[in-house]
Amino acid sequence: MYPGGGKQLHTVNQHNQIVDVLHHQYRDIQTWRLGAGITHLKTDQGEIGELVTISVYPQLTLKLPTAQGIKPFFFVRGLGPTYLSARGLGERKQAYFWAFQSQVGVGAYLGDTGTWTANVSFRHYSNAGTGKPNEGIDTLMVLTLGHRF
Repeated sequence: MYPGGGKQLHTVNQHNQIVDVLHHQYRDIQTWRLGAGITHLKTDQGEIGELVTISVYPQLTLKLPTAQGIKPFFFVRGLGPTYLSARGLGERKQAYFWAFQSQVGVGAYLGDTGTWTANVSFRHYSNAGTGKPNEGIDTLMVLTLGHRF
């Protein structure tokens, strides 16, 4: 489970909260992964208070130098097609029930086996300008503690 949240950019009072309830790694190929996620976003502003997303995304992970059993990394998820349960969140509107997920973050594999991970990231949903409105939905800080099986 991956909780997080933060202020929505370009709004006065909207704060978004996120809970990712599923994350599946297709296969471990050194720096590339294919993942899927179901995310629940919630806000205290605007007409649409909750949003559920279902995403599939490619992820590029760049491993950084290891120090004292901690193996840091940088990751980017780009253009992951995403189903939206509503056409926006809070004050932010989208033209369609689909968008793209983008995410960037840093983290670390923990312990000798590296099966535990911790990271912090920024996530954005947008229809990439294919329709209007396209106001984007952001979570400024997603904190993750995960275990790879």
